[in-house]
Amino acid sequence: MSFRVLQADGPDADAWSEVVCRYPTHLRDVHYTPGYGRIYEHTYGQRPMLAVMERDGNTVMHAFVRRALDDLAFLTQAKATRHYEDIATPYGFGGPLLAHPEREDSVQLLRDFDAHFRAWCVAEGVPAEFICLHPVLGNIEAVQASGIADPVPPKEVVVIDLLPSIEQLWSAVSRGTRSSIQRARREGVEVSRVDPDRVALDAFQRLYLST
Repeated sequence: MSFRVLQADGPDADAWSEVVCRYPTHLRDVHYTPGYGRIYEHTYGQRPMLAVMERDGNTVMHAFVRRALDDLAFLTQAKATRHYEDIATPYGFGGPLLAHPEREDSVQLLRDFDAHFRAWCVAEGVPAEFICLHPVLGNIEAVQASGIADPVPPKEVVVIDLLPSIEQLWSAVSRGTRSSIQRARREGVEVSRVDPDRVALDAFQRLYLST
């Protein structure tokens, strides 16, 4: 059994990518890659890291960013001499993810990972963690089964199957949404697929920031 915490640069970045690549294809997700974590580092100065435990061919990985707490009022007033950080899931989804959740040893592996990770957080001065578990990869079920946390559903994630016909999809749309779509059509709104080139990305950024 091995537990380690990797950073998103230097040799650690290669080791981090290797961990992700060893997962089954359907469990490889951009939220768990070092490149995704580095976006947070470049934008917000928050350090991306990956905690990973491997045992008997099974793996748990957990990607997160470290966020400084030094500017919090109660720490400033207390004149804290130690540097504190909390940790959080990068924007989107994450949380501890098993490579082989179907195996009988997965629940115990997740519990052992949690014990090591908690000890690491205490040693690093990390008092709190905020996770948004992944609604598609199914780690919510694994976390619940292991008992390491009791997830709460603060928001609803809607998934739409695009395989049915246009008529079937349209009949499933709510009345209010149908009205909005029809209004957009009357006002000449068009939706088209474009290449993710510089022109398109610049236009997306401009529209995103303005709305």
